[in-house]
Amino acid sequence: MKTKKFLGCLAALAMTLHASAQVAWDTDGNTAAGLDWFGADASSIIPLRIRNDANQPIEWYTNAIRRMTLSPSLPTETVNTYTPLDLSGHLGIGSFAALPGNPPPLTMLHLDNGGTEVAGYRPWMRTGTSMSEASEWMYVGFKRESADRIDAVINW
Repeated sequence: MKTKKFLGCLAALAMTLHASAQVAWDTDGNTAAGLDWFGADASSIIPLRIRNDANQPIEWYTNAIRRMTLSPSLPTETVNTYTPLDLSGHLGIGSFAALPGNPPPLTMLHLDNGGTEVAGYRPWMRTGTSMSEASEWMYVGFKRESADRIDAVINW
């Protein structure tokens, strides 16, 4: 719920900043023509969208360092020995460069500060937030036990 509110606030902020102008970009950062664009036109009924129709991640960089990534469709991934896992649409904040195999974000929200281990990961850790730093792993979220039972979990 808080993730939805955060993303909603983020979208509202971006829309406010671009409400009076349409900004066009293409993949190399130059102004584009045609249908490649980012922004909103205040006179239009089209909402602000950050969109990628190809099955590629959306990544945010500062100072040439990847700071955040939104995973593309990844329905059959393997983590440790667990497979097939659906890691589609997970949002990761951090570089993920030190994690073994440089995996995508492993939960719906994954915070990474130089994590080096994913040994604590389990396949049921989808709906929640994971945190990785050095050799530590933590998960806060839900674990589905049956169709009518979902438990809250803090795992470290």
